[in-house]
Amino acid sequence: MNQMNDFEEEIERDAKRLPPEGKLEYVRDQVRNMRDLDLRISAYDEELKRMRSQRRELEMQVLPDLFMQLGLTHLGLEADGNMPAYEAKLKDYYFANIKADWPDDRREAAFDWLAHEGLDDLVRTTLTVEIGKGNAKLVAEILQALAGYKVAVSKKQSVPWTSLTAMLKERYKSGKPLDDGDLYTLGAFVGKQIELKTRKGD
Repeated sequence: MNQMNDFEEEIERDAKRLPPEGKLEYVRDQVRNMRDLDLRISAYDEELKRMRSQRRELEMQVLPDLFMQLGLTHLGLEADGNMPAYEAKLKDYYFANIKADWPDDRREAAFDWLAHEGLDDLVRTTLTVEIGKGNAKLVAEILQALAGYKVAVSKKQSVPWTSLTAMLKERYKSGKPLDDGDLYTLGAFVGKQIELKTRKGD
């Protein structure tokens, strides 16, 4: 107990003890350094966001349009100094995602579309059961026969975007494209993109 009192007294004395002016200014300098780094990081984050947006526009809009206008499917860049050779390819792009933050009616419309097309096996259903404390036995029994108990159950459905996108791609590859309404229902987009990679063997 005495050791704890001595420790607390030492902390109180340290709190009241003012550091020498030189050390205090050094601490201020470090705080300024931290502040300046925060500002630089924020600026870099904004610049990175801008560059990612610019690259996305080149990848998904500008270059695909130019490639198609000129009838190109691929275009190479020769090695230049320390920069290796690159090749840009025009590729099909598919993406679909039933977002969790959509209104319930729009999500239900998407699930209904999948069911109508015989694709409801893509839908993942999560059931949440609310059970009070001290009911371990009940939990075990509910896992065997949920329907026999009076418990509150919430139902949540979702579809992994990877599975939905794979389905979309397969539909198009098999000659069964979706109309604009169906694409909207599934949160889907079909277009072209440019894939840029270093050229193998260079």
